[in-house]
Formats: sequence, C-alpha cells, structure tokens
Amino acid sequence: MAEGFAPPKSLNRFDLLPMGKWGHRMRRDLPRITVAALLLTVPVALFLVLRASPGLDAGPPVPAQHFYAVGGVAIVSTILAVVAACASFKTASARVLLLALGFFTMAALFTLHGLATPGFLVGSEYGALVGFAGRLSVLAAASLLALSAFDLPERLSDLIARRRSVIMASWIAMLLAFDLVALSIPAAIPADFFYQPFFQRMSLILTLAFCSIAMAGYLSKYRLTRLPVYGYLVVGAAFLAEAQISMHYGTLWHYSWWLYHFQLLAGFCAILWGVASGYARGGLLSMGQLTLADPMDQIKAGYTEAIRALSTAIEVKDGYLHGLGQRVSNLALMMAGRMHLRPERQRAVAQGAFLHDLGKIAITDVILHKPGRLTPEEYEVVKGHAVHGEAILKSAGLTPLELAIIRHHHERFDGTGYPDGVGGEDLPLEVRIVTVADVYDSLRSDRSYRPAWQRERATAFMQEAAGSHFDPQCVDVFLEVIDEWETEHALLWFPPQQVALPVSAA
Repeated sequence: MAEGFAPPKSLNRFDLLPMGKWGHRMRRDLPRITVAALLLTVPVALFLVLRASPGLDAGPPVPAQHFYAVGGVAIVSTILAVVAACASFKTASARVLLLALGFFTMAALFTLHGLATPGFLVGSEYGALVGFAGRLSVLAAASLLALSAFDLPERLSDLIARRRSVIMASWIAMLLAFDLVALSIPAAIPADFFYQPFFQRMSLILTLAFCSIAMAGYLSKYRLTRLPVYGYLVVGAAFLAEAQISMHYGTLWHYSWWLYHFQLLAGFCAILWGVASGYARGGLLSMGQLTLADPMDQIKAGYTEAIRALSTAIEVKDGYLHGLGQRVSNLALMMAGRMHLRPERQRAVAQGAFLHDLGKIAITDVILHKPGRLTPEEYEVVKGHAVHGEAILKSAGLTPLELAIIRHHHERFDGTGYPDGVGGEDLPLEVRIVTVADVYDSLRSDRSYRPAWQRERATAFMQEAAGSHFDPQCVDVFLEVIDEWETEHALLWFPPQQVALPVSAA
C-alpha cells in the first residue's frame, strides 16, 4: 500500500483528499492567507471594541472629512471601472463587463453620497439622500459582483458581450441621470422611506447575501485555478459585507460608523492591487483571466512559471508529448468534473495529467521513437519515465497528489502495473481517473509501432478492462463524457479519418 494514499472506508471515495496535500497547499499559500485574514479581522475586532466601549466610540460630525473619505473610495472605484471597461471591450467578456458596471455603480453612487454630505456643500435637507445613496451603492455593487462570479448561460453571455457598448453607455447615462436628479431634487428620496427599519434591514440582508454569493463563486474559482485575481475579489467582497454591517450597526458620525468607509476603501484597494499585480506580469492579464469559462483554460492560466517552462521543454523534446498532455488533461478533467470533485482535486487532476509523461524527456530519442516493438530491456528504460517525471517535478511546486498522478499513472486497478504495483483503492481516485484518460488517448493516437485505433475498438477495450486495468467506476464516468470529449477536443488533434461518430449516433 502506498503510504498516505489509503482512503478511510467510512467516507465517500469521491469526496476524499489524499493525506499531505492540504499541508503542502497551506504552506505555499500561508503568507497570502495570513495577510488576508489580518486585513479582514482587524476592522471587525475594532468595530466590536468600539461598540462595547461607548466612551471610545466618539467622533463628532466632520462633513469635510466625510467628503474626502468618500472621495477616496469613489476614485479607486472609478479606476477599477475604467480598467474593467477597457478589458471588457478588449476581450468581449460578459463577466468583466458586469464587474465594470459594478465599479461604475459604486463610483457614481458613492460620489452622490459624498456630494450630498450635509454641512459641506449642501444643507440638512440632503440627510436622507446621503444615507440612501450609501446603502444603495454597496447593495448595487454587491449584486453585480455576485452576478459576475458565475458563468452565465451561453446565449445570455454572448448577447451581453455583443451589446457591451450599448449596455455600458446606457448604464453610465442612467447613473449620471440618477445623480443629477437626486442632487437637484433631494426630496425625491423621502426621509420616511430611508429611515424605515424594513428598508435598512432588507438592504443589509440583501447585501450580505450577494456578498456571500460572490465570495463563494470566486473562492471556488480561486481553489480551482490559484489565480490571485480571484483571491483578491474574494477579499473585496468580504470587505463589502463588513462595510454594510458597520454602516448598519455603527452609531452615525461615530468611529464605529466611520469605519465602513475605510472597509470599503480597503476592499477596492485589495481588488486594485490584484489587478495591478496582473498588469505587472503582463498587461491585461489579470482581467483577461476572468474571461475564461472553460475549466481547463482557467487552470492553465494559473500555471506557475516553472510549469510553463516544463511544458515548453516537453514540446521541444517531442510535439506529440505536448499534444498528449493537453488531450489527457482535458479528458481527465471532464471525468473529475462529472464526479463533482472539489476544485483543488480537479486542479490536481488537470495539472498532473498535463505533465504525466514529462519523464520521457529523460529517455533517448532512439528508444522513444523506435519503429516497431521495444526489446524487454528498452521497455524497462521506458517504464522508468514515471519515476523520472516525479523526480524532475518535485522541485516545481507540485502537490503530493499531482506527483502521485505522475508516478502512478501506469499502475493498474488489479495491482499489476508499475512502478510500485499499487492497486485498488490504495491508489488515489485522481490517479485512477488519469490512468483511464491516458490509456484511451494512447489507443486513439498513432504510435511508432501501430496506427491509431478507431473509436469503437478503443471504447470496447476500456469496457473490457474495467476491474482489471481500470477502476470500473472511472470507466462508467468515462463512458458518460467521451462523446463530449470526442466532439470538443478530438478534432483538434486527430486526423479526420480517425474521428468516428459518437456511439449514440453511430
């Protein structure tokens, strides 16, 4: 038994995480997690202290300072809005357009919130308007952030992308008109309406709900891809939620109420930092990453420089090996998704599958491209590629599970594979998934010693080998997704004569 790989029998095998993986991931992400936790915890702790100690929670009304604090949030929001708008026009992305609309909304409504500050530029008759604009700005921004966190239906997404110019222009015009009308007719927002407990409670509940949805959506994407921009959006949504709580429960014009302005500023600065970091690494990269809908594309966007360098080495060594990694990774990720594995596990499947044959760069071309069958001695050399791949990639930042996929992708379910003869549920589920994907792709591809198998013959082999070579449950899932894989991916790699109709249509 491979140490650390045996799953507890009392748990669902599709929901297990191999031992050691979380420790590795946590160590790698600990600095960023620690900073984010401190940033989010300090203002909450300060708010609780202020609310528990009325003597500390002072702070007389200072209209000028309020205007400048609000102005800072509006400026950062405007910068983010312009960046997101440029990226949405460059990439034709509905998600980035929604983010741009959210930032523009916050900027416009918070500008109104600042301009309506009683005692600065206007009188006390603007008191209800300033509070209404503050609550509405956070609620509207949170709703658009939540909407951007998930993939929209394809038709709706395409429609939004095609009409992005009209949508953007109309939205900005509507915001400007709202600001002008509200400043011209402050009585348009009745004080009785704003001060109603029902309105204030509902704005709090809806904002927290939208922020929770946004955090869940972007956290899931961060866990799948490890892209920093998703992590910064999670932090930004969390600060938005904290700000609404401070606004609702803080005492007006006291420090506990002032705090929400700085929480908003911190949230938008966190997002801006994420975007700026992406710019430093490659122009519109950080916003461009948000346009990716395909899980494999998202994962590839998060590859480290080491992984990118190794993938280049594979292509230089042998173009076939590069195509192989792409195909196997795509098929394995489809299977992992159908099994509803957690995002971290899907990422491990995709990255391990992409690099599973990297060890072949240590094998001479004479053996690797030999026409005809290998001798027993040559076959033993080729079998060493699994161990070579693990050794090469240990220093590349891969997790133990990803290394296990690379080392064990030639193991068999009955324990007769190599290099360690591990079988059954002693192998991580992710390894068993990649094994199925790798063998099927191999059968469907031309090799130096044989032509590619037609789809019907390859599929029949996979079914016959279930229980011996393959985990039967993985084969069942493979059969569920193979039509989609052949349709979406096979034509990119295989000559037309190799691609048969789906089984259901044959």
